[in-house]
Amino acid sequence: PGSYSGFASPAGVQSAQYQAVHAEYAKGMFGAGPPSAALMAGPQAPQGPPGQAVCGRSAVLMVAWFVLLAGALSVAVWARFLRPPPVPVPPAILQLALQAGGGNGQHRGNNSSPMRATVEGIFRGTHVQGFKSVASELEFRSMVHSGVSATGQFGPVELSPSAQSLRAAFEQLGFARGTFYHGTKNINIPSILGLGFLVSDGWHGKGVYTAKTYAHAQCYAGGGEPVVKVDVYWRDQAKDRYIRHVNHDSIINDVYLVKDPLLMFPIEVIRCCHGDLPCL
Repeated sequence: PGSYSGFASPAGVQSAQYQAVHAEYAKGMFGAGPPSAALMAGPQAPQGPPGQAVCGRSAVLMVAWFVLLAGALSVAVWARFLRPPPVPVPPAILQLALQAGGGNGQHRGNNSSPMRATVEGIFRGTHVQGFKSVASELEFRSMVHSGVSATGQFGPVELSPSAQSLRAAFEQLGFARGTFYHGTKNINIPSILGLGFLVSDGWHGKGVYTAKTYAHAQCYAGGGEPVVKVDVYWRDQAKDRYIRHVNHDSIINDVYLVKDPLLMFPIEVIRCCHGDLPCL
């Protein structure tokens, strides 16, 4: 159909909008003016309440949060299934881990006790990477007399297979673990690593004395001497059976007495500071 001012009805359909515009133009031809802007714009989309846009954004954020959470859970599940199985621990090593601590620890840390052989058997083969391990107390004494160990051995420690198994046993049994430091002399390192720590009879009883901070352990080593970084294991419900804090006349007051050398695993030998340091 025809139109005024060149407008045609789309597909010949006389819609309400078209007829209204048509009528407006008819009026305009007779002096009534142009059609209104509202009619030319056509029907408007309904406007929602003011909070509708905010709700929409919240919904999008919630969906994104759920997607991230699902992804994190998926990664955790896959990590659990892909994690290597626990290292198999021989039953005898598990039993030894259960016996660690208490009064027998003092005997295991004493060279004159038959129980010392247990500790030496566990740690035999442990050494600083790049250095050999001593196989016996006799070999160590021979090294001392010849001055072989006086130059120092520093770096990461490689545990013997038996020591690795004992450490795995403590982990599987749910023992707690902490890192401590033991200042000593270069001449003692081959024995400490390859044969296990020895206990000493100090002011606060028998055991292996350690410091919680590297700074404090340095004063027991000295310039060019070693500080042994060790991991120590214990059960929280009976911690004093394995390790206990002892009051020390120092500013840091961070000395701990380890009751059994079976609980101590050297992980690094660090070269100490330049020159002697006063105890803190």
